[in-house]
Amino acid sequence: MSITQPVHIHEIVSNKIDHKLVAEARHVNFTIPGVPNSKQPNITSAMLSVFQDWLIQRGSCPVHFLWEDLGINFWPRWVKRGFCVDEDSCSWPPGMHCLPAEGKRIRLLRWQCKRKYGMKCKWMKIPYPVTDECFCSC
Repeated sequence: MSITQPVHIHEIVSNKIDHKLVAEARHVNFTIPGVPNSKQPNITSAMLSVFQDWLIQRGSCPVHFLWEDLGINFWPRWVKRGFCVDEDSCSWPPGMHCLPAEGKRIRLLRWQCKRKYGMKCKWMKIPYPVTDECFCSC
């Protein structure tokens, strides 16, 4: 949140690492069941690392952030909102998509005036949902 216009209001990408996904990718078994060890394909550690990195990248869902101006009736006026970009499937084989995780709610103040027995204005606390995490799901 910010009370003044942020210097960079354009997109910021969070590359939060899913440690569970990394651990699972690092423990993938690349042997072919039923094939003797002497006939298994020769996979170098460099090839294995590239493929594991590809699996992690393919299954990750980064959060894209933009600063949003809520206008003069809100304090703070600027909120950094996250959203999930679903350009392609986040799984292999394809089929799953990046979805927002249950976001958190922040409290903002909103200036509100009511015409009841004259004009009465006051700051109202309102919950405001923001996405801060995305995940891969059906």
